[in-house]
Amino acid sequence: MKEWKIKTNEESKIFTEDLSENNLQLLSLSTITYQKDKLLNGQTVANISDADKAKIVTSLLPKTSRSKDFLTNVITENTITYGQYYLPSISKTSVNGNIGVSSQQFTYANNPSGQGKDYYIGRVTVKVNENNAYSDNHKTMELYIYENNLVKMIGIIPGADIHNLNNGITNEFMYDGFGNIIKKTIKIGNNNAINVNDGPTQTESLEFDSTGRFVIKKTDNLGLETNFTYNDLGQILTQTDPLGNIITNTYDNWGKLLTSANNLEGTTTYVYDKDTNYNVTITQNESDGNITKVFTNKLGQEYRTSTKAFEQGKFVSKDIQYDILGRKTKESEPYFEGQSANQWNTIIYDDSVFPAKVTTTAFNGKQTETMVSGLATTVKELNINGYQRTTSKTADALGNIIATTDKGGTIHFSYNAIGKQIQAKYGENIVTTKYDKWGRKSEFNDPSNGLYKYQYNGFGQPTKIISPKGTKEYIYNKSGQLISQKELSIADAGQATNKTISFVYNSKGLLIKKSGIAQGQEFSSDFTYDPQGRLISTSENSYGRKYTQKGIIYDDKGRIISFEKELQGGVITKATIENVYSAWNGELYQIKDKNSGKVLWELKETNVKGQALKTKLGEVEIKNSYDVNGFLTNTNHSSAIKPSILQLSYSFDAIKNELRTRTTSGDFNITESFDYDDNNRLTNWTSPITGIKPSSDRNVYDSKGRITQNDQIGNIKFENSDRIYQPTGMTLNTTGMQNYNGDLIQTVTYNENNDPVQINGEKARINFGYGLESMRQKVNIIELKKSPMPSGKPQFTWQDTFTKFYSEDGSFEIVIDLINQKEKHILYIEGSPYESNIVYLKDFGQTEGSYKFLHKDYLGSILAISDESGNRLEQRHFDAWGNLTHLQYGNTPVITDKNVIDNTLILVDRGYTGHEYFAKVGIIHMNGRLYDPLLRRFLNADENIQDPTNTQNYNKYGYVMNNPLMYNDPDGEFWMWLAGALVGGYLNGVAANNGNWNPTKWNWQKSWSAVVGGAIGGAAIGGSIGNISNNAGAIKNYLPGIVSGGLNSAFSGGNFLGGAIGGLFYSADVFDNKLATNMNDKQYTKLNQLFNSESPTILGKNILAGFLEKNGIMPYDPATAKSLNKIISLFSLPGQWIKVGDRSTIADFSTGYLNYSINSTTQYLELFINGTLQSTSWGVTNPINGKIILAQRLIDGLENNFFAASVVIHEQDHFSNFKAGIYQGNNFISNELNELSAYRAAAKWTGSMEKQGFIHLKNVIEYFLKLYNH
Repeated sequence: MKEWKIKTNEESKIFTEDLSENNLQLLSLSTITYQKDKLLNGQTVANISDADKAKIVTSLLPKTSRSKDFLTNVITENTITYGQYYLPSISKTSVNGNIGVSSQQFTYANNPSGQGKDYYIGRVTVKVNENNAYSDNHKTMELYIYENNLVKMIGIIPGADIHNLNNGITNEFMYDGFGNIIKKTIKIGNNNAINVNDGPTQTESLEFDSTGRFVIKKTDNLGLETNFTYNDLGQILTQTDPLGNIITNTYDNWGKLLTSANNLEGTTTYVYDKDTNYNVTITQNESDGNITKVFTNKLGQEYRTSTKAFEQGKFVSKDIQYDILGRKTKESEPYFEGQSANQWNTIIYDDSVFPAKVTTTAFNGKQTETMVSGLATTVKELNINGYQRTTSKTADALGNIIATTDKGGTIHFSYNAIGKQIQAKYGENIVTTKYDKWGRKSEFNDPSNGLYKYQYNGFGQPTKIISPKGTKEYIYNKSGQLISQKELSIADAGQATNKTISFVYNSKGLLIKKSGIAQGQEFSSDFTYDPQGRLISTSENSYGRKYTQKGIIYDDKGRIISFEKELQGGVITKATIENVYSAWNGELYQIKDKNSGKVLWELKETNVKGQALKTKLGEVEIKNSYDVNGFLTNTNHSSAIKPSILQLSYSFDAIKNELRTRTTSGDFNITESFDYDDNNRLTNWTSPITGIKPSSDRNVYDSKGRITQNDQIGNIKFENSDRIYQPTGMTLNTTGMQNYNGDLIQTVTYNENNDPVQINGEKARINFGYGLESMRQKVNIIELKKSPMPSGKPQFTWQDTFTKFYSEDGSFEIVIDLINQKEKHILYIEGSPYESNIVYLKDFGQTEGSYKFLHKDYLGSILAISDESGNRLEQRHFDAWGNLTHLQYGNTPVITDKNVIDNTLILVDRGYTGHEYFAKVGIIHMNGRLYDPLLRRFLNADENIQDPTNTQNYNKYGYVMNNPLMYNDPDGEFWMWLAGALVGGYLNGVAANNGNWNPTKWNWQKSWSAVVGGAIGGAAIGGSIGNISNNAGAIKNYLPGIVSGGLNSAFSGGNFLGGAIGGLFYSADVFDNKLATNMNDKQYTKLNQLFNSESPTILGKNILAGFLEKNGIMPYDPATAKSLNKIISLFSLPGQWIKVGDRSTIADFSTGYLNYSINSTTQYLELFINGTLQSTSWGVTNPINGKIILAQRLIDGLENNFFAASVVIHEQDHFSNFKAGIYQGNNFISNELNELSAYRAAAKWTGSMEKQGFIHLKNVIEYFLKLYNH
């Protein structure tokens, strides 16, 4: 049998006689050969007599298949060898000969003489999975034991060596009378296939209703119970979690969700309308007053979304247009309802080639072209007034990205047999990774950081991490909860790091105490929850100080309406805060001092894109204006007392995404311009002090992103071939000799975590003390002081000058002036210093505190400070790289002398991007690392490669890709894009979130602009999602699901290919320039998940996040194998087959179904049919056997636990439908209902349904409307 694909309108070419691999007009060709046997009385015969013809049984089985993708020249061959009873004994798949070979071997138990239930043929007892690729081999073995004709036990052994069974994992199952698994026990350690010794175990159980159809109780490994009730259609009516929180749903007669009530957050209602043209509008009325509408046409295409604007009575909308093939061609920027869209982002498809070449034009004029040729994807920037750069990615026949190329050169990647990356080579820099027999990372070696080793327990939880400087060890209780952690620096026998930490949980699995000793100092933190499991207080003790956040009060919509922050250190300093929300759309618009009622912050006006036009900070009015591209052009901070506290103007290049000029008016009167190379790296700029921009570049870079010439220093040397990014020396120029003239030379000592413990300078020494985490909690500043002698000759002595204390989250600071014996207290009201622009400050010598207000730019730098009356207390200016160049107190003369500035006390020792500046040593502490604004780079290497396909990311000493005006680095480890087309949108996010400058802490769910704030202009055009800041305002939480399966088995049918496979649809991301599939629905979940990430003051906001926390999983921590395993245990059934994709598990999953693969770069699951990419997925459920495969991306730290859980919930719903026999069958409506059911299931937990869910919703609605009208 042959199947082929061809792109032509000529019938003669479609049904060509040349169906061979020589016909290059074909797109793909697949040939299947069959083994045909004739059986007589169970025996194969060659010759058949006429008398026996009626007795012949013909066996026709697929023997080999060979498919060729003519676009990529990839040939895949599959061979099946049959044994007794024609059962497959070996299944072997090879790609392009022997480039990659995977196989499965099966051993069966047969009982042909058995009677009734004891008769069985083809019961698998042993399965061996083997992968061979890249000169590597990987095996796993699975052993199956049966009892009462059900699987009693499955043993999984790495290496397929029966003698290593004691190192395997055993899954043991119990069943009810219906055959439902009611208990699953996972056993690790000294296990064998029959007898189990005392190894670690984890147990989960389920209870079904009397019909055996629905799970009514689920008990996890902690013994916590979740209870469910259902209606007759199997829809959940109530769900009660272990803390007693209840979700109650009601439905109409068609199974559409009408109301969803939550005892914590109120009730959301849904209304469905259709017009005479069969267009459907779904209106979601939220409990906080917000309304969201989604409009779909009769083809099921979403053509408009609308939601409440900030201004009373106004709605904001966004439109989408499609071509005749259903592909998105235009998407508008937001516009006010009643007006019309006037800014569009467009997509043009060139169908003269296949796959189609795609050209995208953003509303700001930026154009990119994406083209796929064979195994290479190329993206070009087309604007003549841009850099016209080209980037490419090349895959091998196995689908792994083997090379990426950009302006900096080419990165080459290597892999092991199961497709895990083992090497990334960029020039002389080689980063290697090794894995253990389970496929877990065991070693990571980056020349910039050194060798790291990892050890795990049987459940995949890390037990030991060995770094170049020390070790971390972890101990878990029988429930899998972390109870003890130890950190030790080895080389110095624990002098730099010596920590022991213990964790205590309550009966509901919530962390209630963390305590321990670090360097001989005791630390502890206590956590208190209300009966619903919401955090109501935290208390931390360190260095004799107590930091408390308490009195956290929630309203009936789950929002925090007030809280108190208190610092005790001999004296008490505290502030009580009230949050005020808009009755119109539920958005936070005021922060007050609860005792006095004084407004500390207020959002007053926004534009159509959600960008803040007017806000009030203390007594200061802030007015912003923007250009047509959404870039900030002017910001004016003025009060009645001081009309020009801060005045700034900007000019951005929308095509290049660069800041071109910046002007600071008023007393500073600074005008700066900036130049870049064609890799967006800052090369030249105006000195804020002299006003001069030299003719030659201030920074010179090599292709690797290293600064080789620095006008403040001289020439930088890189002469260590083993560590090519680590500078080895400098040749100082005249300026460099002045800068290093005896006062800035320093040495730095680091601890096991790569955090500094001492900066030893010529004129000052800084000693750092750490608590239980990596946050510094104590700093001693020692200065070299001059004192006169009787002889008149000065003497220099070291003198302790200041001691600082910090809370673990950084929201409290204490500064002690040791010379004058005075103390300063600083409380950052909205969270950490990066999230807050309101502080409650008790200065040296003061007995009462007062509020101070931090005025920041879009990078988060503190440029001015005002008081409660609107006086300007300080104004600062930083050059592009963070040097403090100007300082002014009130109306006093402006200081520009560096020595004077460095020896002047400022109100808050934070400035550039909100980070703490240690002036005496010229260093900015960026938490994860130390940054030197003179060198314009970090002093220690980053432990992360943020984008392994970008050459500039391998310079782990570089600061934000050498573009400090477009990015910042909030934690010294991950940089964020803060400019481009969404500078204004980012500022809006800041204003709308209490001045919080960290987008990961924004309450996107309650920010109206998050629906339509420029999904395309913000790099979200049906493609991959960039950094969080790119998409400020890109997506609101979409509606929860509506239809949940009213028709059940009416649409049941065959189950092969149970999920419809959509055609390939290419769209190029306007800014990130990446190829993506249509709608890229999972990316919308990623946005929802990231945008719902909440600060400590909003804990307990959503159902899923709270549920995960209650089960010991931090929802917004990066997902790991450990956390995913725990998530799976929470949401899956005992004994259920649900695994992360590797070559072995994918081969098992794909048996009898479609052949999925893992993209080695993105870590997504990909489905290729005849060499053409059909879909990209986070998870897939096999409609034939119910097995679930998950994308590798979910355990590689690329996504957080919240999102990973939503994927598991989605796929688990597919499994539930499979088990129940509903929505099965390869027909349109079954597929649509099945997908909609899964999206709705996830939405019940996350509070928002992904965009793709609404596509399925529209398809279902349209289907039934057509039935209704016919």
